[in-house]
Amino acid sequence: MNIPVSAVRDLLRQSGRTLRLPASAAIRLGLDVPKQPRRAGSDPFDPQSRLADALRARLGNEAVQTEVSGLIAGRRYRADIVIASANLVIEFDGFQYHRSKQAFQKDRERQNAFVANGWRVLRFFHAQVRNDLEGVVAQVLSICGRSAAEPAIASGSAA
Repeated sequence: MNIPVSAVRDLLRQSGRTLRLPASAAIRLGLDVPKQPRRAGSDPFDPQSRLADALRARLGNEAVQTEVSGLIAGRRYRADIVIASANLVIEFDGFQYHRSKQAFQKDRERQNAFVANGWRVLRFFHAQVRNDLEGVVAQVLSICGRSAAEPAIASGSAA
């Protein structure tokens, strides 16, 4: 059973409490999350937001989407970052979501489904982005057919 995020939000407001969850956590808890992707990196300390912002600076705002669902018909899979023009899904691995064998296995099944449906998948862990953001960006750009030495695309432009 899925519970709309708005219902949870309304109950929390009525009780005077707040709850902030990343969309990925809300999905795993069975909450319905709006399907529109998050547009801006909201947390400069979050590696996923940092990577999305760095990629938007290089590829343009429209080229990089985050927290995207609906890439595979009939599946509720969510991708952390998507660059549709390159058929690229970028996933973040972390122990907080892979603590159980079942969660780890489901993540692999999800990756295989992305690949079987024509998506390329790159996986990074948070420390990689934190410690080598430029190296990660260069790797993503090479998959997208762009050189890290190429000038950035003006904000608001698509690749």
